[in-house]
Amino acid sequence: MNTITQYSFIGLLCLPAISTLSYAQESDMSFGIYGNIVGSSGKPSNDVLGMGLIGNYQLKDKWFVDVELIYSEADFERPWQVLGIVQDETTVKTIDSVYTSILVMAQMGQNISGGSSAYDYYWSAGLGFNSIDVDDASGPVVGGGTFNITADTGTEIILGGKLGIKQHLSDSWSMNYALRIDYHLADWTVTDTVSSTTAKIDDYATYGALIGVQKKF
Repeated sequence: MNTITQYSFIGLLCLPAISTLSYAQESDMSFGIYGNIVGSSGKPSNDVLGMGLIGNYQLKDKWFVDVELIYSEADFERPWQVLGIVQDETTVKTIDSVYTSILVMAQMGQNISGGSSAYDYYWSAGLGFNSIDVDDASGPVVGGGTFNITADTGTEIILGGKLGIKQHLSDSWSMNYALRIDYHLADWTVTDTVSSTTAKIDDYATYGALIGVQKKF
């Protein structure tokens, strides 16, 4: 199943549930979709691309609650380096491993009126849980032999925050632009099954931007 098909499948699964919520609270609910790109330190990845679905519920005094579902895909950069292994790159190009993740996050935030009725600023912060699936990686080792690397990631806990702008296109539609930072409470165990060498990847941060569209129901 390719990436676009996966995104579409997740969206179709979530639409009935979010539509039901929107109908029940039609004056206060909005639903949206956005693209997400974030960077990191290189452990486990330099950049992560994703697509998210968001449900927004407006509270009193400009406060709100967001619930997000984000599907992401990235390269686990040079997993052999984490284990102190040196890949033989004279016969095979640099080997990375691909991983995918599904993040569910709830955030609370507040809208701040801008100088124009067409724009609102906002901030939000919250907690999420990130389920990750990492492909195995295998290849030749300098000096002879091979490696076969697996990763047990468990479920990460995410502490996240956003600063953004909502551009109101009409009474129902708006664009959403935001900067985001997410701190991953992680405990990856990376193993070479050939040599039985193991290593850990601990907490890391990702940071980037999103752009999307939302509709109020």
